[in-house]
Amino acid sequence: MRKLSVVIVDDQVLMTEALKVLLESSLSRIEFDVLATLNSGIEGLEAVHHYQPDLLLVDLRMPEMDGIEVITRLRASHDSTKIIVLSAFDQFDQIELARNAGANGYILKLADQDSFIDTIERVFEGDEQFVAEILNSQISQQVDFTLSERELQVLKMLSQGFTNAEMATPLNLSVRTVEKYRATLNDKFETRSLSLLVKKAREFGFIA
Repeated sequence: MRKLSVVIVDDQVLMTEALKVLLESSLSRIEFDVLATLNSGIEGLEAVHHYQPDLLLVDLRMPEMDGIEVITRLRASHDSTKIIVLSAFDQFDQIELARNAGANGYILKLADQDSFIDTIERVFEGDEQFVAEILNSQISQQVDFTLSERELQVLKMLSQGFTNAEMATPLNLSVRTVEKYRATLNDKFETRSLSLLVKKAREFGFIA
């Protein structure tokens, strides 16, 4: 059985203690060793530097130093600890912010125990657990289709006013490929105009 050391950071004491119990009582193929439970980003950052754990579970929103700043500072110091964000928010922009900062995964606090452990296991198997998994599960009761991560990227940039040509370079795609993604999005949402596409995407929770 693989053993993983963990540091948990959340400004709610009950949350850190509940997560400690959840991990240490888990019957998964991973044995968790919780080294520390902290209640501020500053303490969490210091603990990671001190313990060098395999995994950091960190709350997205905390006073003084939030989870994004903790992640950014750790990645700037080339820390190799795997980082999974804990959050009550399932909005795409929050998930994307965490991933861009250098997190390896994103877990909703309302997730059940099996989903929680499964996300951790997948991260340590080399997978990233982010946008498609969370957003698709959140919208499954609203629409009968899902979007790929690239489709979500194109959709968000469209909502921000980017033209096809302006999207091509940062997405490393040809203009023609961007046009195909845009056509696919219109087909899935059953729309013909950009304004309606963005409106329906917001209603269904794909973009903020």
